[in-house]
Amino acid sequence: MEESREDRRRYIRVKDRVFLDIRPMEEAEVKELIHRYERGEDVPWRDFSPEGMVKDITLPLNRLKERDEPLATVLEVIDAKLNYIIKAMAKEELDYPSRKVLVDLSAAGIAFFTKAPLELGQYVQIDVGLIPENHFFRAFGKVVRRVARKNGHEVGIEFIWMLEEDKDRLIEHVFQRQVQQLRMMRRRREEQE
Repeated sequence: MEESREDRRRYIRVKDRVFLDIRPMEEAEVKELIHRYERGEDVPWRDFSPEGMVKDITLPLNRLKERDEPLATVLEVIDAKLNYIIKAMAKEELDYPSRKVLVDLSAAGIAFFTKAPLELGQYVQIDVGLIPENHFFRAFGKVVRRVARKNGHEVGIEFIWMLEEDKDRLIEHVFQRQVQQLRMMRRRREEQE
């Protein structure tokens, strides 16, 4: 069976520095969250809503879901992102990945060095912030590689779920970073000649 162009794009990877937070989870918890997201009962990043700063639109969205579920789901995502922006503009403490980490990144997964005790087969929630776009997204994954190193472990995580919009932006980011890195390598080579 021939692999589609879209499937091949998932595996193009790049070394990059991103904001990253990893939270180990139980498989059942991951599956329940994914199920809630896919049914439109919840959206990634909803926890960014600053209390008292924005009007809760849950009731109107629930009514809209009865007539137009896809539109209601899109509006929930937009609402969550706007709430995040409002919180950032208010200079409150941000609830986003807080540390920059060097990673090996593709739309299929992410690899990085960590001191955290992540085990093979462990399910994780992954919060990623792409730089310089400041595009933050949440995904879920499973630890598929763990290699012991001197001061920790090199861990490889396969993405098992993320929003399609985030996957598209991640692929675009990887291609842009790859082009930038190739240009820098070419420039260095030209300077050495």
